[in-house]
Amino acid sequence: MTQSPLVRPRYAVEVKNPDGLWYDAGFPMAKEEACMVFAVKHVAEFNVSAQVVRIDSGGRTPVHQYLSKTDSAERDAERRAERLNDLVPRLSRELEMAQRQCKKWGELFMQGGADYAYQLSWSSSTFKNAALTAVLLQVLAGFEHLIAPDQGKTTEEAVTILAGELRKEILRNARSPSRSSSPVSNVLDEDKNSVRVEVLEILERTLES
Repeated sequence: MTQSPLVRPRYAVEVKNPDGLWYDAGFPMAKEEACMVFAVKHVAEFNVSAQVVRIDSGGRTPVHQYLSKTDSAERDAERRAERLNDLVPRLSRELEMAQRQCKKWGELFMQGGADYAYQLSWSSSTFKNAALTAVLLQVLAGFEHLIAPDQGKTTEEAVTILAGELRKEILRNARSPSRSSSPVSNVLDEDKNSVRVEVLEILERTLES
């Protein structure tokens, strides 16, 4: 029967000592021979005998539990690394789409003729896309700055820093919302803060274990 790569054959070392039988460590080797060599090498110094026993995927021994936790942690780490690697391309795609929508609206507006007022009356989505463009440009520029050689931050460190900065900015704008004499400017600032919340959620999900 073919096994999934995540359910590889597992072996544990069954160790005999003066107190009886106990399980040492679990090994992710697919071959018993490799596990035996490893086991003998590491238990010989304790003057005990060892043999390799097959650990199936559904057991409940301490070794099973250990292997289950190890596999789960490995998969979580892999998924987290994938999210971190995909973050900038994902945000870049969002930016490109928002910019494209803004440009499309601008072209329609310029063709509006007598319907300029109509175009403006249905421009709420354009405000959102403009806000998204502004925030994503800021976040992506901040990311590039943080991972630059003179800063030397890892992707994870950069994302953590940016998430912290977004939280501060969101709280600052929530406490002191824009009260410009321009209603349009106030609407755009509200949209930008709403977008910051959405981007922050993306960064926080990226950092989840």
